[in-house]
Amino acid sequence: MPRNREALEQALANVRSHVGTLKVVGPPGVRVDVDGREIGRLPLTSALRLPEAPAHVTATTQGDGTTQIAVTIVGGAEQTVVLPSAPLAQLTPAARIALHLDEQPRAARWKTWTGIGLLAAAAGTIATGAVWVFLDGRPSCPAGQVTRCEMAYDTKLQGWLAIGAGIAAGTAGGILLWSAR
Repeated sequence: MPRNREALEQALANVRSHVGTLKVVGPPGVRVDVDGREIGRLPLTSALRLPEAPAHVTATTQGDGTTQIAVTIVGGAEQTVVLPSAPLAQLTPAARIALHLDEQPRAARWKTWTGIGLLAAAAGTIATGAVWVFLDGRPSCPAGQVTRCEMAYDTKLQGWLAIGAGIAAGTAGGILLWSAR
């Protein structure tokens, strides 16, 4: 039983890392929809738990129209959407910037930079591994040496390990870059 409990707790932690929290605040009585699904009217009784992905929050007020805000839900993070009292079309550019509606999501930046770093490290590691595999079995003494040289490079295992590590790092970097889109 303890072994199953550990596996279930690990699975739950993995799922939780892919679920984010979204708080929606604004004028009372505003109807809130997320991705076309009605959530309720403000003030909401609790924060929304959503899977990490882009989401569209739609706020509808009587007489003032509809406001749509695009957000990117980040797993394990809490975000807040502040709905203005007027539709976004009526807001000035300064008000839009103050509400952070014109900014690109910052949450995916770490994935982008980490992915780029992993791809760069992968390229260097694979190149190093390829050189070690190439040098395996070659003599380590200078070509013009008169005496007999008995030492030879033994780098095949390290080379293949480095290539494998580079492929793993490149795969992880590619996945992070793809998921940051």
